Amino acid sequence: MFTTGKLTRPQGSLLHFHTSSRHGQRDYYDILGVSRNASLKDIKKAYYQLAKKYHPDVNKNDPGSQKKFTEVSEAYEVLGEEA
Repeated sequence: MFTTGKLTRPQGSLLHFHTSSRHGQRDYYDILGVSRNASLKDIKKAYYQLAKKYHPDVNKNDPGSQKKFTEVSEAYEVLGEEA
């Protein structure tokens, strides 16, 4: 559960998203395994690779994969937005 959220787009195409929750901050770049200066193309590529890897239909017997798939999807929803 998020208590606060702030979406900012500084100079250039870098996107920073900060959230505060009971569990600390989420780093969407780390979740997708991309650098902070990754292009939208790189973000999309990382998302598709991870989505295929953790998709619930592929991992029916691994309950942890659903959580990971949700995190990956959330990260892409935030970072994959075009300016």
